[in-house]
Amino acid sequence: MHTLDVQVGVNYRVSARQRVHFHLDIFNVLDVQPQSTLAWGRDVAVQPAYALPRQVRLAGRYEF
Repeated sequence: MHTLDVQVGVNYRVSARQRVHFHLDIFNVLDVQPQSTLAWGRDVAVQPAYALPRQVRLAGRYEF
């Protein structure tokens, strides 16, 4: 199973001792759903596994 994840970040200096950081994470950018069947042996029936749908996370941090 292959997915594409991206992270973008930017840092701002507010003053000599203060900083603000922003990060944007995007998971499964292409929103692909490759099927991955995990079954071993003859008599094993396992539900296929799917990737999670696209998810976006925005984070911020303030350092002082």
